[in-house]
Amino acid sequence: MNLDSPQGTPKRKKVLAPRVQRNSVGLLHRETLDQFAERASRQASGQSWKKIGLKHHYGVNVPVFSLKTEKSSGIGEYLDLLPLIDWVSRVGYDVIQLLPINATNMDNSPFSPLSSFSLNPLLLSISQLPFLDRETDDMKALRQDLRKMNSAERINWNQIRQLKGSWLRQYYNLIKSEESLMAEYASFKERECYWLSDYGLFLALKEKFQWKGWKEWDIQLPEDSLARYGMCETLKGEHAEEINFHMFIQFMTFAQMSKVKQYAESKNVFIKGDVPFLVSMDSADVWRHRSLFNTWRTAGAPPDGPNPDGQNWGLPLYNWEAMGADDYKWWKERLRVASEFFHLFRVDHIVGFFRVWSCPEGGKASEGNFEPSDSNSWVPQGEHLMKMLIANCNNMLPIGEDLGTVPPEVRVCLQNLGICGTKVLRWERVWDQNGQPYIPIEDYNRDSMTTISTHDCETLDLWWRDQQEEARAYCNFKGWDYDPNELDSQKREEILAETLTSSSMFHINLLNEYMALVPWLVYEDPALERINLPGFLLDTNWSYRMKPTVGQIADSSTLADAMKRMRSLPEKQRRSGSTTFVSESSAI
Repeated sequence: MNLDSPQGTPKRKKVLAPRVQRNSVGLLHRETLDQFAERASRQASGQSWKKIGLKHHYGVNVPVFSLKTEKSSGIGEYLDLLPLIDWVSRVGYDVIQLLPINATNMDNSPFSPLSSFSLNPLLLSISQLPFLDRETDDMKALRQDLRKMNSAERINWNQIRQLKGSWLRQYYNLIKSEESLMAEYASFKERECYWLSDYGLFLALKEKFQWKGWKEWDIQLPEDSLARYGMCETLKGEHAEEINFHMFIQFMTFAQMSKVKQYAESKNVFIKGDVPFLVSMDSADVWRHRSLFNTWRTAGAPPDGPNPDGQNWGLPLYNWEAMGADDYKWWKERLRVASEFFHLFRVDHIVGFFRVWSCPEGGKASEGNFEPSDSNSWVPQGEHLMKMLIANCNNMLPIGEDLGTVPPEVRVCLQNLGICGTKVLRWERVWDQNGQPYIPIEDYNRDSMTTISTHDCETLDLWWRDQQEEARAYCNFKGWDYDPNELDSQKREEILAETLTSSSMFHINLLNEYMALVPWLVYEDPALERINLPGFLLDTNWSYRMKPTVGQIADSSTLADAMKRMRSLPEKQRRSGSTTFVSESSAI
């Protein structure tokens, strides 16, 4: 054969990628990376995907308040994230997921904040603020008392609030007239004008009325929007100094979290934030923007088998009609603020944008109903709102929390928009099939995040010990013997590795799940590692503090080696299984 002749040139056989399939609920799965990348890049969130990178991402999930460094003041603080970023980058991971960091109410829950815009001032790294050379002896004593609290197993929010609040007020009085800060502070106030002074006024009045809910205040805003604005402006004049204190502290918190984001970018690490779906009834948002919320109806969960009474969460519903009439300005501003600190964000209770269980305020969940009541309008409403979020999130990539009972058509809609869902390894089963078999990790759809647990459920240790029927079923799936009294290190690492080798594009676990690979890094009692027990008002909720400092975690070569070992598994497997890309249209 004459190979120099065009007619004699042998034709290469085209290698086709496998056909993409749909699973039992209609989701595309078993895509190659090339197939997924082509699809995701042309969906509504395509620009966000391109910014993050159409590849696998690996990370840790931790509440800021749980962190501990030698510079902490009794609670995890924003700049404690800097050494964590260093460590995450060093072990080859690239995402740090945070719980919400908004200012919290007295219940300390990050999911019912005082404001959907403000940052929590109690997480301010006070030892790294400017002008500390002006600190008084009293302020030094307060900081010393706060540092002593670093050794406590749980966070004492009330004591932190008292001591740190006193220190911050004294600090403000020392530097509030500092000329070198005034130009930047003025720019901050102008940029955040939509919410900042209203938040300051809300807190000033909360303090005036001994932190009672705004419905119990002696001062009530009128329903008419123009009259409401006029009254707020009058009140702002009366409480100007107190309002300025709260605004100035926000200026400091924003500066620190902006520094965190910039530092993360220098280390090729992404910060994943959390945007709660609902807001607290007792919040600056509802108090100031009453027309945007249906305060006579509250969200909850419908009655079901495990919970025959259902749940009424007491959080007001959105008035989507009023928000739409205002061109969703509240949401646009909220997303703009979030994008100052985050590269991607968790959308809490994402099904709520499609439909939500609506209860009468103060009433029983069993008296509720889904809103909208017409199930045919769920997907059109949700799709419209999701597109609004995507268009205004400044290329942050949304990742939905779609756990629990979610209509299949909702998940299909999210996939069509390029929005990831969440896969909790222990819950990924075919629940309507005999024996409820586990779904193989290679069958997870690409647009998802795999994890072993969440802040609302047991850690792996507690699940293994307390949920014996589920744990035994998982062992049967893996071909293991089950001993409820011992989760050995080999099984623990293999379970963690499962979350890192799934077909999901994101693989993120709670930091303390990784830490448990080295027994001395976690508490002997696994109950102390739990972050929240939903449905109960407990002092242990939202008070989890890591046992070691971030520095001690970083010094553990055993943990670093295990993290790198698990992280390397997917690369080896997928490098040998690459395929030549063909378009989605020809593959389905």
